Amino acid sequence: EEVKKLNLGYLRIHLAYATPGNTSSPIICHASGCANDVAGDAWIKAIRDTGAEPIIIVNQNAIEAAGLVRHFNSGTATKINRWIISNEPDNAGINVDAYTLGPNGFNEISKAMKAVDPTIKIGGPANSHFNESFITTFLDNAHAGPLVDFIDFHDYGEGIPNDLTEAQLLANAVEYESTLKRLRQIIIKQQPSRASQIETQIGEWNLS
Repeated sequence: EEVKKLNLGYLRIHLAYATPGNTSSPIICHASGCANDVAGDAWIKAIRDTGAEPIIIVNQNAIEAAGLVRHFNSGTATKINRWIISNEPDNAGINVDAYTLGPNGFNEISKAMKAVDPTIKIGGPANSHFNESFITTFLDNAHAGPLVDFIDFHDYGEGIPNDLTEAQLLANAVEYESTLKRLRQIIIKQQPSRASQIETQIGEWNLS
């Protein structure tokens, strides 16, 4: 009830199969510290009970990602419209080529997911910060530019080191606007013919 009062539009959760790649195993929360004894369907119901729409993060595994789309979107009332492939690949030392191309890259996974439900929207790369170089390459025609539906990145006003004053934190808040404007410029430059179809979102954000 307290979360419901926040009137949240979306709540994001990382779901995966308990046995990686085994689509007959239970679906659980894959985030660090998550209660793995709660079923994936229960998490989705809990999110919807707050009045928010769920966004699901999937692992970089095409079979698993397609299985999750099939589970939630094939003939059920639990249809999930927005999906993100992986979480903070740059923090894991994964470069843009490895994240996007080849087996279990963004392109292969998104095609597998849309083969199950072509109406869904799929985003990435969910970088740990506004990684302009990574995102710019991700958006070109040789990478995910022709496929991605929305660009997701994370942004914390405090950053590192964690010693900013309240006044400095509030001053940093205006950077959300300038960063999103810069991202829109990159999208237009990299994908002029479909720029209007590519949305933006800050998947994790806070002042500190």
